[in-house]
Amino acid sequence: MKIFSTTLLTFIITITISYAQTIDSKILDPYGFVTKYDTTFNGIGPSVYILPLPRTLKDEMIDTYNEIQTFEEFIRSGFQNTRLISYFKPTSNAQNIHKIIPDTLVRDELENLIKGYEIQKNHVIVYSLYNILALELLKENNKKEAIESLKIALSYAQIENQTDDIAIIQSNLASIYLLTNQYGEALALENAYLLHALNVKNLANQASSQARIALIQAYSKDYQTAENTVIRKAIPLFNKSKFYDGKIEAWIILAEIYRNQNKHTEAQWFLLQAKDLAKEKDYNEKIATIEYMLGSSKLIQSNYKIAKKELEQAWKLAQNTQNKYLQLAIAEQLGRSYVYLKDYETAKNYLDHYWTLRNLLF
Repeated sequence: MKIFSTTLLTFIITITISYAQTIDSKILDPYGFVTKYDTTFNGIGPSVYILPLPRTLKDEMIDTYNEIQTFEEFIRSGFQNTRLISYFKPTSNAQNIHKIIPDTLVRDELENLIKGYEIQKNHVIVYSLYNILALELLKENNKKEAIESLKIALSYAQIENQTDDIAIIQSNLASIYLLTNQYGEALALENAYLLHALNVKNLANQASSQARIALIQAYSKDYQTAENTVIRKAIPLFNKSKFYDGKIEAWIILAEIYRNQNKHTEAQWFLLQAKDLAKEKDYNEKIATIEYMLGSSKLIQSNYKIAKKELEQAWKLAQNTQNKYLQLAIAEQLGRSYVYLKDYETAKNYLDHYWTLRNLLF
């Protein structure tokens, strides 16, 4: 009996130690990788060092796309700035001005050229050169000096009473004020341009000005007024003047107005109208922008397959343009759509494009 009790006790102790070691092993080695270690170790530090599992491509892509999402506002701002710069208008004598300045003229040389014509008091050439200088400054993201250049240009145009160019310079100033969030000043100047277009009865310029006024109203978050300005004023004038490029832009602006209110279904409807007209007129760069906006909107609605398809088309078209901000925006959104669709290899490819473009621009 004593022998049996001793044997039973030994068995229980063995089982207990084995179970305890199993528990310790699971605590120390949750992955089950460690099979041998010194259970009698009683020194400083843990008995077993367990390194974390290596990150999978899935983990890396999900984490990285979450991290870069905070940079989206900078991309959106750059993309919008590029679009607003495209509204910048040359003065009426720009063709003659470009004959006296080489295409490769750098900023310092341009400023010296301006000083020379100021000495000669050739105000017409001076204000045209200041207008060109303002555009160059704007491309460098130097909005403050661009505004000052346009103010000087405006003063010289007013000395010469060149009403067409006064209106043009005022509209260019309005575009920069829109970039600097000075909406009241932008609206006043664009209304001045519209008044001139009405006086000279230029329907296309009236239509474009109404579209820009709607954009200013939208930036000011006066969405209802902006919608009415596009639908009731700009679009009818574009139809009358048959200015199709401007009409496409008006549809895009209207889509932006609805998108900013999270009305994505309405925004997509107007984008489709713009897309049909852009295809008819073969405006590929506008189609790239439209496809990007469609895909981005679908992404917000979690319609990932359709978003991917539209963003892929946008990417293909954007490669033939110089718009790097558009390419960057598409790369980020397209890569994100692949993450949602669990195609992490392709997501990584677009992440590489993203970093290349982002480092180039920022």
